[in-house]
Formats: sequence, structure tokens, C-alpha cells
Amino acid sequence: MVFLTRSAKLSANRSEMKVSDDYNAKIRMWAANPKVVAAPPLTVAIPHFGSKRFSSHREMNEWKEQLWREIAAKAPGDGRTDSEA
Repeated sequence: MVFLTRSAKLSANRSEMKVSDDYNAKIRMWAANPKVVAAPPLTVAIPHFGSKRFSSHREMNEWKEQLWREIAAKAPGDGRTDSEA
């Protein structure tokens, strides 16, 4: 029984590889066909906050929840009523 390393298997099967399996082929393909997609505009400014220390995960999660609620309150509505949400 012969055991081949991953690199040996790749070089042995290079002709049989799909582009999606070959890392370098993916990079060549992406470089040959660049697609630049613009980021969507931010509808809500994320509040600035500095470095924070928390004594527990619970404290951190409470702070995050409060921050998300603050961001959600400033966000424009999605057109649904409260009964639909």
C-alpha cells in the first residue's frame, strides 16, 4: 500500500483537478475577472464607543443589547406595522 502526501496527490492529479479545487487557479481566475462591488450606504451612523472592559459575558451582552436597541431606534422603519413584526 502506497501512502501519498497531500501535495503529492495534488501534483499527481493536477491535470484532473477542477478550478474550484486548485487554490492558485482560483486566484488567477479572480485576478483575470475582477468584480468591484460598492458597499451599500449606511442608513444609520453607528455610535462611537471607546475601549470597554467587562467583568463578565453577561455584562458585555447587556451592553451589546442596549447598543443594538439604540441603533435600531435610529434606523428607518421597514414598512411593517407592530402587529406584522
